[in-house]
Order: sequence, then C-alpha cells, then structure tokens
Amino acid sequence: MARHCLQHQQQPSPYSLAAYAAIEMQQPDGKKFRAPEPQALGLTPEHHLSLHARVQDPAARTALIDFVRHELQGSGLDGVVVFGGPPCTKYSNADKQFWIRKERLEQTQVAHADAQTQLQQLLQTQADGGAVPAGQLARARGLVVSTEEAYAAAAAAVANHELDVQAADEIVSSFLTLFQEIQRECKKAGNVPCHLVMENPYSSADRALWNR
Repeated sequence: MARHCLQHQQQPSPYSLAAYAAIEMQQPDGKKFRAPEPQALGLTPEHHLSLHARVQDPAARTALIDFVRHELQGSGLDGVVVFGGPPCTKYSNADKQFWIRKERLEQTQVAHADAQTQLQQLLQTQADGGAVPAGQLARARGLVVSTEEAYAAAAAAVANHELDVQAADEIVSSFLTLFQEIQRECKKAGNVPCHLVMENPYSSADRALWNR
C-alpha cells in the first residue's frame, strides 16, 4: 500500500538505503526467506552482509557488529533501523496451547488415579476371599497401564512445549541484546539514531519479552 501511494503521488522517499545486514536462520538455498541480494537493494557487495546462522552465534554477532561499526565510521548516516521477528511458530497461541496440554495432563492424571483405585479395590476384594473374574482383573490392570502411558505422554507434551517456548525466548533475548550492542555503536559514532521495529509475541505479562 505504501509503495502504491508513493508512486501515485510521485513523491520520492527522503531516505535511501546505505547498507544492509541480516542474520537468517534459514539455509542459503531457501527461497521463501532468502535475504535480498545487494543489487536488488541498490547496494554494492561491500555494503551488504547476509549471515546464515543463529542470532545466538557469537561469531555471527561479532561479524554483524563489526559490519555496523565499519558502516558507521565517517558515513554520515541518518539512522540505523533494526528489524526483528520472533519465532512465530513457537509463539503463536503459545499460552493457549500450554493450557490445552495442561488440561490434558490433569485429565490423564485423574484417569490414572481412578484406574489404580479400581484395581486396588479388586485386589482387596480378592484378598478378602471374594470372587473376582480373571478377565475383569486383567482389564483393570490394562487400564492402569494405558492410563499411566497416557499420563506420561501428556507430561512429556507439557515439558516439551515449555522447552520449545524457552528456546524461542532465548532467541528473543539474544536479539534484544544484539540491538543494545548496535545502539552502543550508534552512540559512539556520534549518537546516530537507532530504531527498533518488532512484533510483540506475547500479550501476557509473564511472556512479554519484547516489552522489557
């Protein structure tokens, strides 16, 4: 929409892109998220950096900061803009998915406790000399095993979900730390304005990392 508006009104942008740097987690041959080539941005290769790594990678972070520092030296830049996107597949409906898994865990825990109680009652009846059909006892034991397996699977799902979100939180925290490092370089280069453009992956207080 913004491009159409500018073309329609024939109003050129007051800014131009002087340099570009990116850390992409996808592989270089990935087409969907591939970083733009220098010529597509109107840049020469020396003003373009595309790293295929994790934002937590110390070598990648050092290379990016070195690039930013070099571009800031005597360049007369009007500003630096840092764009960051959270791991969307991990954050989308994160809280909702957690509570779905949590509810499933509680349900399987109750079912397993009920199965154990039922088995114990049958065993007690048998110990007291009562008649307990072998088939009924076998079914009760099988129910204990199946509900125990369901409970273990539900517990693993809750734990794995939390680990996934923690890993995504680590990416977000690393990105924010990287942004702060870029801010410091901009300040040392003569207080060059440094802006952050980002999404807020969480609305709940305990997950609002972007707001910190």
